[in-house]
Amino acid sequence: MVTSTTEVLAKPLSDVDQFLLQIKPSDIRDDRSIGFGLRQIRCALYGGYTTIWISLAVLDKTIVALECSQSGGNPETWARVTSALHGAWKQVPVESDDMSITNHALSLISNKLTRR
Repeated sequence: MVTSTTEVLAKPLSDVDQFLLQIKPSDIRDDRSIGFGLRQIRCALYGGYTTIWISLAVLDKTIVALECSQSGGNPETWARVTSALHGAWKQVPVESDDMSITNHALSLISNKLTRR
């Protein structure tokens, strides 16, 4: 699940419809207007012991911000899989605690999506 998500995130991102087709979310939990022409989309990719949550800010059909986090429901299992998840994401997480890690934050700068 992490590998397929990182492969999609490694590609240039812009069109929200194409992005959602590529990641194939298990559940779109939230899709609503947040004002000023922006839309917020929050979707889930369910896996065995964890869920990857992807939050998007979309202007028209263009992704302008993205955050990806992964969480687990069982503290004992989470403790066992955390180091493997860090390795699978191939980067140090932006945030980490006993039950979740936040791995990717993207923002629109000068009309280009860039990793922070």
